[in-house]
Amino acid sequence: MSKKSTKQSNNQRSNDRNPNNTGYRQSLKNRSQQLNPEHPAYHRSRGKD
Repeated sequence: MSKKSTKQSNNQRSNDRNPNNTGYRQSLKNRSQQLNPEHPAYHRSRGKD
C-alpha cells in the first residue's frame, strides 16, 4: 500500500530540491552540521549529548 501524495507534500519536496529556496539551503546547512564532528549537532544526531 503506497502513501498518497498530497499537494502539501509535493510542495515540500519541490522546495527542498530548489536551490533558490531557503528551505533547501537550511537543509544543506543542517546536514553539514550533523556530519561535522566539531559541531554539537554531530553528537546530538548520534544520541550522545
